[in-house]
Formats: sequence, C-alpha cells, structure tokens
Amino acid sequence: MTTRERRTTYSIAEAALVLDVPLAAVQDAIGRGMIRAVMVGKAIRVPVDEIKRMLVNSARHAEDLQRSR
Repeated sequence: MTTRERRTTYSIAEAALVLDVPLAAVQDAIGRGMIRAVMVGKAIRVPVDEIKRMLVNSARHAEDLQRSR
C-alpha cells in the first residue's frame, strides 16, 4: 500500500483488533445492525468510517463516565 492509497474497509477480525473487543462481539453487532458492514466479493468488511464512529462513541461514553464519578 502506498502513502497515497487509503484503507477503506477492515476485515471483521481487523475491526475487532482496532476496537479492542472479541471477534464474536463484532460479529454479533453486525448481525444486530449495530455496526454497518458491506460485502466485498465474498468477504464481509467493515468500512473505516464505521470504525471511526465506534471509536468516537466509545470515547464520548468514557468521558461521560468520568464526569459522573
């Protein structure tokens, strides 16, 4: 991958690593419609913007927890 190419999707396993959750949690969230996924050929992929959305939401949740203590 060159510096000009940007990653557009993650595999489910990569998404689990980035989000620091078990693979089964990502699979379950996709099945429940909580995480948007797309088919690329036969592979299920998670778009980068969806990963960013999940990270931002978890950061906001962590901030809310800190404020409530």
